[in-house]
Amino acid sequence: MMGLDSYPIRQRRLHGVRQILEFNWPQYVVGLAVVSVAGTIAAAMPIAVWRATLIVGAALGTWWLLMSILVSWWIYDHSGLTSWQCLRADGDGPARWLNVHAGFDETSDKLAALWPRARGAVVNTHDPATMTEGSLARARPRSQCSIPTLVGRADKLPLDDAMFDRVFLLFAAHEVRSGQTRVQLFKEARRVLAADGKAIIVEHLRNLPNFLAFGLGFFHFFSHGTWVRDAAEAGLTLRRTNLNPFVAMYVGSKEQ
Repeated sequence: MMGLDSYPIRQRRLHGVRQILEFNWPQYVVGLAVVSVAGTIAAAMPIAVWRATLIVGAALGTWWLLMSILVSWWIYDHSGLTSWQCLRADGDGPARWLNVHAGFDETSDKLAALWPRARGAVVNTHDPATMTEGSLARARPRSQCSIPTLVGRADKLPLDDAMFDRVFLLFAAHEVRSGQTRVQLFKEARRVLAADGKAIIVEHLRNLPNFLAFGLGFFHFFSHGTWVRDAAEAGLTLRRTNLNPFVAMYVGSKEQ
C-alpha cells in the first residue's frame, strides 16, 4: 500500500485552509467586524452586565474564527484525510467506480491515482436553482478534474443500472439541502451499484465537535440520524466509521 508520504498528487502548502478562507471570506469578514464592534462597545459600556455580555460574545466569536481555521488546517492539511487512503480500508479496490460531486471536484483525480487500473466515471450534479450558497459558487471555478465529466441531477444520474463497484460521495451529499432529493440521490446511487457494490459517503456531522469548531456553521452539516434515515429510505444500509472527531465515513450496502 502506498504511504501518505509517497502519494502521487501533491497539494500546495496550507491548501485546505487557503480554500476555506477563499470560499468563505465574506463570513470571516463579517465575523471580524462583529467581534471588533462588540469589543469597542464593551470598552465604553457603563452597565456591567451588558459589558460582560459583549465581552463573552466577542470572545466566542474570536474562538470560532480561530478554531474554524485551526480545525480546517488539521483536517484538510495535516491529518492526511484528503489523500483518501482511508478508502482502501474496505479491502480490494473497485474495478469500476463513480464519483458524484456538486460542482466542486478535487477528488476524482485522486481516486484515479488510488486505483490506476480501475475504470472511473464522474458526474456533476450541481443545480444552480437549489445550490445557491456563495461558498459553492466561489469554489466551482477552482474545480480540478482531468477525467471527462457527465452532467446529471441529484435525482437522476445519467448512467445505466448496476455499473459500478463503488459510488463515492465525498463532502458532496450535504450540498443537497432537500431531504427528499437526498433520498433520491441515494436511490440513484443504489441503482447504479452492482449487487455487492458499496456507496461511500464522507461528511462532517452536525455534532458537538463541529459546533465547537465552526459555531453555527455546523448547521450546514447533517446529523448521523439524518444520514441513516435518508439512506434507509433509499434502500441502503450504512456502516459508520469515525475518521476523526469531525468527519465520518459511511459505507452503504444494498438492502437485500
